[in-house]
Amino acid sequence: MFPNSDDGGSAGTVVIRSHAAGGVLYRMPTEERVEVAAFNYHSVSDGRTTLRVMMGRQKERADTHRPETFMETLWRELKAEGLSIAVIPQFLLESREFVYWDLCPDQDHPNDQAHNRHLKAFFAIRLLQGRLREHRLEEDERDAEGKIVNTEILDPPEWYDIGDLLTIMSKKSRSIYTHLRAVVGTLHRLAYVHPPVLRNYYRTVSMTAAENDKIITRSQNDRELVKAYLASLEIELAKYTAELTVPH
Repeated sequence: MFPNSDDGGSAGTVVIRSHAAGGVLYRMPTEERVEVAAFNYHSVSDGRTTLRVMMGRQKERADTHRPETFMETLWRELKAEGLSIAVIPQFLLESREFVYWDLCPDQDHPNDQAHNRHLKAFFAIRLLQGRLREHRLEEDERDAEGKIVNTEILDPPEWYDIGDLLTIMSKKSRSIYTHLRAVVGTLHRLAYVHPPVLRNYYRTVSMTAAENDKIITRSQNDRELVKAYLASLEIELAKYTAELTVPH
């Protein structure tokens, strides 16, 4: 079900502890053209600037004090990072599968890096109505104890032709590799749900052919692990909801 990176398989002892939810926000002005919203992200702590798409780390819900589900994280970050609230946005999830996902060490569990994993996963989301954020954002990144570890400055997002965006992001000084792969994965997926002309365009974009095998490599063990993690979030949500509605 899910495309995977080439990070190797997962042993049965591996547990996904947390996630980051990403959205590759795109629009199609014509059937032959795809544009993706991306922005420059500045890290104050190390002075690095990267060109990235929308992604945010899972948080605890302030109202219920339970961990967010994947979709809750996705929609919160998409609205916070990408969109103006002046116009009610309308979206379309043309594919219910991730366009790219990766498992990496979970920094919140540093004493057991061999088995604890953090899931980074991206959906491709088509914007049907809405405007991109027009102002610069400044956010504080905090550790598990609430201490500020970095300040992040997010420029307003802009629309990029997907071919141009891939060319820019392929320069490593301007891109987080996970985000680059998410954009490539989006083009790969759209090429097979839209007319052949887009498929031909996909074949002509530089560097996608070389990346393709890595991005769509499938690992049965990892795929099942990710599915189980996402299912567990929904189970916990259902359990919590039931507890709230049971009369005492």
